[in-house]
Amino acid sequence: MGEEGPCTNELNDVIICTSGDEAACSTCFNMPDFANTFPDEAEIAFRSTLAFKPANQVGFCEEANYRTCKPLLEDEMSCCCTAEIEAYMKCSFESTWLTKYGVVEECSFT
Repeated sequence: MGEEGPCTNELNDVIICTSGDEAACSTCFNMPDFANTFPDEAEIAFRSTLAFKPANQVGFCEEANYRTCKPLLEDEMSCCCTAEIEAYMKCSFESTWLTKYGVVEECSFT
């Protein structure tokens, strides 16, 4: 399932949940390759913010929350295991992506 990281437990919970409900989850995810593609798809949701606001601009956090939550709550990732997916995205948002993309504003996943 990949290398150990700060959100490994949360990612494992997502993978366990989705594999336990493949019928529902296959309506929004490519289940045969889910474990390999989901982390990148989640990060892309966050990274899409950079198309609208630079990471060092005031308001980036609010925009990043919208761009990261929208797929989870309204669009392509909302068909199953939303609590587990939200926990993984919150962990990645706060412990990895903010630093990786140089966000300077005080920011948390809301």
